[in-house]
Amino acid sequence: MKLYSLLVSILITLVCCEPQEEISWKVDEIPDRLVVEGSITNELKLHTVTLKKSGNYFSNTAAEVVSNAVVTITDGSNIFYFEENPAGSGIYKTTEEVKGDTGRLYTLNINIDEPLNNETHFSARSFLNSNIRADSMISIIYESPFIFNNADTVILVNNIFGYEPEPAGDYYTVSLYRNGTLLNDTIDEYITIYDRNSGINGADFFPFAFLENFAIGDTVEMEFRSISKAYYDFIDGVKRISSGTDPFGFTGPPANPVGNIEGGNALGFFNASAVTRVRAQTRALLP
Repeated sequence: MKLYSLLVSILITLVCCEPQEEISWKVDEIPDRLVVEGSITNELKLHTVTLKKSGNYFSNTAAEVVSNAVVTITDGSNIFYFEENPAGSGIYKTTEEVKGDTGRLYTLNINIDEPLNNETHFSARSFLNSNIRADSMISIIYESPFIFNNADTVILVNNIFGYEPEPAGDYYTVSLYRNGTLLNDTIDEYITIYDRNSGINGADFFPFAFLENFAIGDTVEMEFRSISKAYYDFIDGVKRISSGTDPFGFTGPPANPVGNIEGGNALGFFNASAVTRVRAQTRALLP
């Protein structure tokens, strides 16, 4: 503790007493890499894959999109074709509504016109695992004795009846909706659970609690997506980077989360998921 305090004192002294100088950071020149965001689920719909280029570390402009790519997803028997929609957006959607099936391995293939990091072909694989079965839900509001962000906040408890499949080793993301609006809509806000650590493995009842301002009569919806351990770790890596928990930088610069895109040291992740939703109206705790 004494050494740490001494280091902090030296840092404060240097910052306060030395004249301000402009610091020129020298960074290595790294070629642009492909950044991929895509998924396939067991829902019948248009599925999406987004392609962009990585940018300069200090750039404050939007990432450049990758257009005119050839994108497909296959399970070995079926091939789903994508088209850029709208043109020039870097957003690729299936040419028709399709769905994946649990128990199948899906492969994403991407071919681009101009090489990125000396590569024109990229691929990724993801197994579509089974999901939690959610038959019904009871949503109860408790008044919280605490105040958060200068506003009264309630505790929402969702009691779900269903079944979480055995054996242990399943991973999920959880999304929360209030009256149709998604509340955790960025990857750093994703709720991830591992059945072994959360105590839900093989359970037929599992409660979830949230600090959110729901009112009596609001419609609450929970969405579960089965994910791989690799995607679970990827999300955890994104959260660590976005949290900024080391103000003095003693741990060094953050590394990119490890994705599953093969070819040209590409970034991002392709995930296959089964989706389960359950919905209820909130009600007050009975006395």
